[in-house]
Amino acid sequence: MSNVARLRRIALPLDLERGSEQPFVHALAIALHCGAGLHVVHVHPRGTTAPYDQRLPGVKQALVDWGLLASDATTADILGLGIRVELDDIVISDDSQVAHAAAIEVASLSPDLLVLGTHRRRGLAQLLHPSVAERIARINRVPALFLGHKDPGWIDPATGKGHLRRVVAPVGGDVDADTVVRLASRWLPDLGAGRFDLTLVHVGAEAPEPPPAAGFEGTVRAVAHNVGDIVAGVQAEVELEQADLILMCSHGHDSWLDDLAGSKTEQVVRWTTTPVLAVPV
Repeated sequence: MSNVARLRRIALPLDLERGSEQPFVHALAIALHCGAGLHVVHVHPRGTTAPYDQRLPGVKQALVDWGLLASDATTADILGLGIRVELDDIVISDDSQVAHAAAIEVASLSPDLLVLGTHRRRGLAQLLHPSVAERIARINRVPALFLGHKDPGWIDPATGKGHLRRVVAPVGGDVDADTVVRLASRWLPDLGAGRFDLTLVHVGAEAPEPPPAAGFEGTVRAVAHNVGDIVAGVQAEVELEQADLILMCSHGHDSWLDDLAGSKTEQVVRWTTTPVLAVPV
């Protein structure tokens, strides 16, 4: 049996821009799988309306489309599925306060998981428009699932069914293979993974023998890439594997260079087109 974390509360900060649908359906599907509460956090400037119902599929409609509810279902029927979905509507003075207000609201919820949509900006675009998702995750040191606004992800929006089967995770330095396998065993079953294959990516030297797949059904293998840094190594393996998810063990910002260029986890989030689960260690 896997050492399943069993999520109790999921926070989903949304700006409701185009592309918000994928984070929404992933958060809802994970909440259903775990029987967790889902808190949608929408921060918007004073004087604007909160067009949540018009710009995202309603929870009930999604569950009807997924074949889990009848079209005449009631709120009690939704609760009967084991989940509770709440909308936290936060009004602010201007757009410059969005990241801070969302981060504070998320912190008040004490979530077990953050689901974050990201534009994957990099270079000059990232400097001019710093990532709101990254700032929320930086302030709230909890596991965070990053989904790019154009990522297909592993949940089918039409059916709610998932296909999380291939996972890539970097190892080396202060992140050892045993830690990665342990965290994969603990967290990935909560995301809906059944049997999954985990690839451990080393950069430079030949990859050592991987640890066994303790605590989950699947395989563990190790590969080495001579492509420079770990970000490039992860990208290379993700493309080869056509991976569904990247698992990053995150130490946060621990140097001035991280503050300037972003942590390795943040760089992976910006440069890949695959969902990233960042777990603080």
